Amino acid sequence: MSTAHIDEPARHSGNRATRRYWWVWIVGAMSLLALLAGGISAGLLYEKQRLAPDRLVADYLRLVVDGRIEEAVSLSGGVEDGLDTRLLTDETYAAASNRVSDFAIGTVEYSAGRAVGPVKIRQASTTTEQRIQLASSSKEFGLVDVWRFENVGLASVRVAVFGPDVQDMMVNGEDLGKIGPVGSTGPERQGLTLPAFPGDYEIGSTTVNVYYDVAPATASIAAITGEDAEQAGRASLHAQLNAVGEALAQNAVASYFDGCLAQGVMVPVGCTFNPSIDPGAMYSNVTWQQQALPTTRIGDWDGLGWTVDSYNDGRFTLEADASVGASTQRLTWTFTTMNVYGRVIVTDGIAVFTDYRKLN
Repeated sequence: MSTAHIDEPARHSGNRATRRYWWVWIVGAMSLLALLAGGISAGLLYEKQRLAPDRLVADYLRLVVDGRIEEAVSLSGGVEDGLDTRLLTDETYAAASNRVSDFAIGTVEYSAGRAVGPVKIRQASTTTEQRIQLASSSKEFGLVDVWRFENVGLASVRVAVFGPDVQDMMVNGEDLGKIGPVGSTGPERQGLTLPAFPGDYEIGSTTVNVYYDVAPATASIAAITGEDAEQAGRASLHAQLNAVGEALAQNAVASYFDGCLAQGVMVPVGCTFNPSIDPGAMYSNVTWQQQALPTTRIGDWDGLGWTVDSYNDGRFTLEADASVGASTQRLTWTFTTMNVYGRVIVTDGIAVFTDYRKLN
């Protein structure tokens, strides 16, 4: 009977080969794990940098500099419902002047899931410092904070009209529709508020009137956020009488004095003439005479009319027979400080002046 014989050296050689293969597999697995860990770490680092607050703010401001306003609004989370977004388009912002040309971001401050990015924005030669707020909303892969903008309310263009009529308004070529004047009771809205990015916005009226003009106004915004109401760009448009309206207004003031003088009484009704008279005397043959009218100045619309004042006083004289008992004498009063202070309304070719002061 024969017995199988295992060669001892061959058996030991096989064991060594097996162990060597295992070490190859172990080293390979460890290398693979190291590569995977490195890849994950690199990926997480990339994601952390990509989602970092300063990177998010930089992306946002870069869009503004490039004039890609609609993308910037989307990146910041949009605007509140109900706001007028007609200035938040690429086309409208391109028509604005003094836009954001550059920016710089300071060191981000972190506190309890929130971050504040201090920024400087440049418009022409002006630099404005502000702070943009962000909040951590979740974690990507359960490890990397995902940041979003918080309370990025834009500053606003605020338009107000001061005049007698509703105006058809435009801003940077964009039709704003009809805007009622401040204090009006009509159905048209009074004033307008539109969120906007930093820049200068030209506001004007396309309504034509024979008697007055409405000069355009510029609303200037230097703030990237609207944290403070004072950061609003205000455009107040005032209706000013033109040459035709001014002539009518001056004639109305002159007619006011003519009407007072023509009454032929010591104290004309509806006027501010108040001569010092003797209550015991009887006056007759009363004559008012005008040596010089006060030089009048037509001002702004005050909600009820255009203001009127004078900067050179007028000169008037009053003559009358004063009778006390059987005695009668001719008296003369001289007024050298006659002035005017009131408002005038011009409608359909007719101007009416009213004095502010207490009338007789």
